[in-house]
Amino acid sequence: MNEVAWGRKLQGESVGYDRRSLKRDTYGSSRPNAASAVEAAKRIASNLELLEQLFPNGFGYLLRDVRSWSE
Repeated sequence: MNEVAWGRKLQGESVGYDRRSLKRDTYGSSRPNAASAVEAAKRIASNLELLEQLFPNGFGYLLRDVRSWSE
């Protein structure tokens, strides 16, 4: 999923996912435990560039601001 699909969903368009499928895609289960949540967080944190590409208006702005602090 990306920001474009999320925006379409918020506008009422059917984009073919639901809460259960998002959890399954993220954690490998629709009923994740703490360990699977930690593993998912580590996986996400290891590729911040992908988050920036998928969510340029949300996460992308935050990441660009944080990166500018060190300049």
